[in-house]
Amino acid sequence: MPTPVNGIGALYYSLAIGTPSWVALTSYAATLKVSGGDLQTGEFVSFEDDGFPYIGAGNFEPHEIAVRLLFTAGTTEPYAVLRAAYLAKTPILLRWSYGSGSAPYYRTKDATYLINVPFPEADSGSADPLAVEITLKAGEIEYKAS
Repeated sequence: MPTPVNGIGALYYSLAIGTPSWVALTSYAATLKVSGGDLQTGEFVSFEDDGFPYIGAGNFEPHEIAVRLLFTAGTTEPYAVLRAAYLAKTPILLRWSYGSGSAPYYRTKDATYLINVPFPEADSGSADPLAVEITLKAGEIEYKAS
């Protein structure tokens, strides 16, 4: 019987693209959502093909990666560092593993950009810690065995 995977084992970012210097986000992150990456297709239906279309394959759409991040104050905290990278349009890499440990892992293959690092919303009636959902856009995500 297969062993199910539960949660994220490790989550890192790097602002150094050529030789990544990974900074742990695992203690600050609550959710990771990867969407997009769909294959673009086109259709053509001729008069003689009984209504069945020809399907053509194109390029892949970019991925969007959303991370729910704990907001903490301080200039060296992940939120402040990532917000500054967003405002400066600094490329970023993201790496994560499912389950326990840090390998095998997935990572953005090339430079990725943060497309949204919002300010946190606060509610005086809530005792929940402040959190934000940051979003990155990546061209390709690759799998690494180690």
